[in-house]
Amino acid sequence: VSLISISAGLEKAIIGQFSGLGTDKLVVQAAETGFGPPGSTAVKKLTEKDFNAIKKVKGVKLAAKRYIRTASLEYENQLNYMYSSTLPQDDSRQLVIDAMKLKTVQGRMLKKDDKYKVLIGNDLYSKEIFPKKIQVRDKVLINNIKFEVIGGLDKLGNPQFNNIFLLNEDVFKEILNIGDEIDIIIVQVSNTDEISAISKDIAKELRKSRNVVLGKEDFTIETPQQAISSLKTILNVIQAVIIGIAAISLVVGGIGIMNTMYT
Repeated sequence: VSLISISAGLEKAIIGQFSGLGTDKLVVQAAETGFGPPGSTAVKKLTEKDFNAIKKVKGVKLAAKRYIRTASLEYENQLNYMYSSTLPQDDSRQLVIDAMKLKTVQGRMLKKDDKYKVLIGNDLYSKEIFPKKIQVRDKVLINNIKFEVIGGLDKLGNPQFNNIFLLNEDVFKEILNIGDEIDIIIVQVSNTDEISAISKDIAKELRKSRNVVLGKEDFTIETPQQAISSLKTILNVIQAVIIGIAAISLVVGGIGIMNTMYT
């Protein structure tokens, strides 16, 4: 009973965290072809043309560009490779901050005009990943370019994001030599009741923009309902395994009691 209760609680907690991202947001990315951060390994990446096509779709309230790449971070003569990401420098900035639930517990949030400044994940300043903990105002090298740490993030729901560092979009594209490509596009819709219809309209516009036909799409659009459905499928498998363990425990316990009674 305890094991099954724990599994049910786990499902409720995870679905609750995931639902917190909002039911009014879509995630658009190019079809994957390998391992690596989302969108970064696609053969035909999303472009500014795709981004502009999405923004013109009726019902789209706001769209935000995201980049997630692996970059080097050097501190105290120790070099590590880890995920890095961006904050937009336009009106969509707050959309990304809200979607990721970003909150600083040390220092401050990145400002739009910050250039060689970096915001670090919770693990990077709270744990000794480097010879000593990184503090606000410390200097680090990102891809051999000096940056100042201006803040540390609170713990995030996704453990992977606690090991990430954030830069403003312009300097990120500069140091990683990123051209006309986008890894992920987050779309906020005006009316959640029409999210499925808006998703279909976005797909239609992207097919035109990317010159592909129906059924041959080289991009994906994920709605909150699809994401939660996939998550529930995984959680059901976990729950089945936990119930199996509980059943084994009952059998072992029953045999033990039976032996004692026979004795």
